[in-house]
Amino acid sequence: MNAETTLLLRNFQSFLRAAHRHLQAAGVHHGSDEWDELVEQAFRTLVLNPIEGVGSRPLGPDYACWSAAPTGTAQIVAKIAAGTQVLVGHEEPARTFTYQEKVASEPLKVAFREFGNPLMKVEDIDSLNFVHGEVFRDCMTTFSVGTRIAIPVDLCEFDVEVVSAG
Repeated sequence: MNAETTLLLRNFQSFLRAAHRHLQAAGVHHGSDEWDELVEQAFRTLVLNPIEGVGSRPLGPDYACWSAAPTGTAQIVAKIAAGTQVLVGHEEPARTFTYQEKVASEPLKVAFREFGNPLMKVEDIDSLNFVHGEVFRDCMTTFSVGTRIAIPVDLCEFDVEVVSAG
């Protein structure tokens, strides 16, 4: 399923980049309620439905949903190799995050949440060239589970994994 999942996510990213240009011209901007509604439905149609059609487990969470998937639920995971440069988020007061560049010292799995670079303005179409998510529960790493991570999309492969009891 790895190659198919990677293709679905990359096609969805291409869709977002194309839609971004056209929707901005119509006054619908990344981050607006209208954008969110369109993107959430497109994610369900272009990514979740085809994956769920192959497997027997429910798949979640929805696009840009930062809630952890429940145990036993399948979810999309971005996988990167050791030595990959990533942006690592550190939570500040009032649930704001600051990000620093670091190198992943081992292979890393990131629970996919959305495409976006937290250091760029949402209006910048190039922000969609990044995967933004959290360290996956089943990943053994020096980063804490749930740590926010952003990675250039071209350095990721995507797969579907079941969330185990943690």
